[in-house]
Amino acid sequence: MQLRHLVLALGSLAATASAQWYVSPTGSYANSGTSAASPFQTINHAAGVATAGGVIYLAAGTYGDEQGVISLGSKNLSFVGAGIGATVIRTHSTLTSSLPTGSLGSPVPAAHATAWLVDGSATVNLRDATLDGNFRVPGSGRAMGAYFRNGADGTLENVAIVNVGPTRSTAAPAPRASGCAATPSPTPASCSS
Repeated sequence: MQLRHLVLALGSLAATASAQWYVSPTGSYANSGTSAASPFQTINHAAGVATAGGVIYLAAGTYGDEQGVISLGSKNLSFVGAGIGATVIRTHSTLTSSLPTGSLGSPVPAAHATAWLVDGSATVNLRDATLDGNFRVPGSGRAMGAYFRNGADGTLENVAIVNVGPTRSTAAPAPRASGCAATPSPTPASCSS
C-alpha cells in the first residue's frame, strides 16, 4: 500500500514539473523549455507546447518582432514575467490581427496592433510584465495593449500598459485597470498589489 502512495506522489510531482515552461527572447525552439537554463524563444511556441493549466515563466528582456503576433486563448495558461519594466512584451512592428471595430451590432474587421491577444474561450493570466504598444497604430485599425475576445477571460496583475498611441503623449495617465496604471511613459509607475 505504501508503494502505491509513493508511485502516486512521484507521478504527481512529474505532472507538476511538466506544467512549468520557460521563455526568453534569447532562447531557442530547439531548447526543452523546461528550465530557465533551456528556455524557448517565443511565447506562442511555449503556449503551444504547454499543457492546459500550465505556468509559463517569461525571463527579463524585450519580446519583440521575433515573437510574431502573440495570440493565445486555446487553453488555460498563466504567464509570469520578471517584473514591470524587466519583462517587456512589445507589439510587432509590422504584423497586425484582423479584429472587429465599430458597434457590437455591426462590427467591421480592421487591422489591430496588439501586444497581448487572447482570442478563444480560455482563461489566460499575465502578471509582472509590461505590454508596450511601441507607438504603433495601423492606418485603418487600432492599437491595443491587451485584447480579450470570443469568451476569453483573464487577469492582468502588476502589468503596465505603455505607448499605446501614435506618439508620445504628455497627457495624464489613463485610469487604473486591474490594479495597474496605463501610462504613455516607457518607465511606468509600479502597480498596486
